Amino acid sequence: MNGTESIRILIVDDDPTLLTLLVEEFRYLGLEAHGAGSVTEGLELVQRKKPHIIITDLAMPDGGGESLLIRLKTVQDPPLCRFLTSGDIRLNNQAYELMEVDRLIPKPYQPEQVVKLAVEVLTEKGFPERALLALSA
Repeated sequence: MNGTESIRILIVDDDPTLLTLLVEEFRYLGLEAHGAGSVTEGLELVQRKKPHIIITDLAMPDGGGESLLIRLKTVQDPPLCRFLTSGDIRLNNQAYELMEVDRLIPKPYQPEQVVKLAVEVLTEKGFPERALLALSA
């Protein structure tokens, strides 16, 4: 990634109102944001858009965030930063490890909170600092 490329984020949630709001908020914050309303659509967008960050809801009708995060293991160039959201997060450590979740985010959450966590996780993973400057400002 060069210094002029936007950080790409994919939000996967079956609530269309919330999904639209979050995509617009992340775009306002300067990210290249995309939204998917299902696990299937999310996987398609991961392969096409190559997001750096994925935020997925835990509970969705077509398998949910758990299924999506586990299936990311088979995708070439999976997202570096993986967040799982839920209004009721009750998973054990084995489940987190299996899904390779970087952070759990309880609902409701603010996009700014996720941006801060994303900068933290991407920095931990050695993401180019130059690319994070605009995001952390």
